[in-house]
Amino acid sequence: VITAARSRADWKVRVLNATQNYQHFLTNIRPAGMIGRFTRPEQREAISRLKIPTVSTTNVFFNPEISRVGLNDAAIGKMAAEYFLGLG
Repeated sequence: VITAARSRADWKVRVLNATQNYQHFLTNIRPAGMIGRFTRPEQREAISRLKIPTVSTTNVFFNPEISRVGLNDAAIGKMAAEYFLGLG
């Protein structure tokens, strides 16, 4: 995601870790949208209040106001097993 976003001249990329103050970032930067792992309740609440396009890349936490994408663990497991079986 970061590589794709940085290739766009009209996009600005900010990488924050879970311990940084999201409220300060959201208030001062006012992003037009966000993509990331929003694992802390205060992060999800602050983002939801802004009503900006957001996609969470974790399927562990559910917030109906934030779209999310996740992994298909069964398909990944099957693909890995087939790969290793193919090696002999």
